[in-house]
Amino acid sequence: MLGKASGAFAQLTTSYPDLTTGHFWQGMAAAARDVEAKTGVAQPYFDKYLALAETDPAKNKAGLIKAYTYLMVYYYNKEDKANMQKYMDKLVPLDPTSEPVKQIKDIMANPPQRSGGR
Repeated sequence: MLGKASGAFAQLTTSYPDLTTGHFWQGMAAAARDVEAKTGVAQPYFDKYLALAETDPAKNKAGLIKAYTYLMVYYYNKEDKANMQKYMDKLVPLDPTSEPVKQIKDIMANPPQRSGGR
């Protein structure tokens, strides 16, 4: 099912490359296969979406929140703090009560103790 959806949105982006819808939903279909945002499979679609959608944040707020959240968690999982922070900084003004932001901040403030030491 996700493959069909992704294919349909790929056609949409080919026919209408300046329309945010196809890029966003390709990203969402990819993110559905990467629920924990560990592989980054949705990143290229969300990057293209953001390039178009960030020009009108008020119109695209809901989509921006989803794309920023996925990318923030993906970079958190990659331990790429600079990029994680970049997307966190973009997300917070749009969604000040974001639960993923709160969870990441909590984990970073209180890192889990590793057993066995190094």
